Amino acid sequence: MKEFGSAPEGIELRKWTDWMAMDASADFTYSREMHQLRDIGSEKIPILSLLKYLFVRPSVLASFSEVLKTNEEALESRIKRRGNVEHLDHFEALLPANAPAPTQKEKTHIGIITGHLVIAGYEPIASQIYSTIIFSLLEPTCLDYLVKEIRMAFRKYDDIQIKDLGSLQYIHASLMETLRITVLQSSGQPRVSPGATVDGHHVPKGVTVSYAFLAFTRDSRYFHDAHSYRPQHWLPEGHPLWDPAQGPRPCPGLPLAWQETRLFLAKVLWQFDAEMLPN
Repeated sequence: MKEFGSAPEGIELRKWTDWMAMDASADFTYSREMHQLRDIGSEKIPILSLLKYLFVRPSVLASFSEVLKTNEEALESRIKRRGNVEHLDHFEALLPANAPAPTQKEKTHIGIITGHLVIAGYEPIASQIYSTIIFSLLEPTCLDYLVKEIRMAFRKYDDIQIKDLGSLQYIHASLMETLRITVLQSSGQPRVSPGATVDGHHVPKGVTVSYAFLAFTRDSRYFHDAHSYRPQHWLPEGHPLWDPAQGPRPCPGLPLAWQETRLFLAKVLWQFDAEMLPN
């Protein structure tokens, strides 16, 4: 970022957050080194599973046999390295070192699961980081608060560690507000009706129901100033910027995702001044 970001045209943040998140997700899932950040470019075949068709370029799909071959080689490589990787990954839980050699059917099944894990650790993380920075840039006061909190918390860049980021309240509030205002999915998690009446309408037992994410998170009954980016929604009462009109609301989040997004934001915004460029 130092080398390329200092040029007049700057860098395309969407690409860099994609590269970082995909590199991390592939490493977390099955210890695969994709080196997108190192090589400053996207790997042609990013995931294992049939869902790859949603994420790769049409030119890649033209050579379907090459896609299958590369994915199969990546899976076989991780199977051979069981018990001999630098760190634990999700694959270790799917096929531990002491497990019997998988059948071809089991390999296919594991390949699909790892593909899902790669996607889950890639796109939502990349979008969360990118969107938090973009919304903060669009609300300069929010960016000022965020940068000030990060730079006051750490004397030098190398001091920024995951264990120290959980106590930073404004970075947490910014990430939570981005989860609310950025629609990464069309609906909430589905539930099966036990047989109930909702708003005067009977929902029979067994019917799958969910809520509309966009409508819910922008409903003024639940969020003050619901159409604006307001990290104050998530600040605790003792924070200097706490606003009683905003109020906290619950939102799910996984520990690994919190650590990854906090660390990226803290390191990038400690190191750099961010600004929008024309076009």
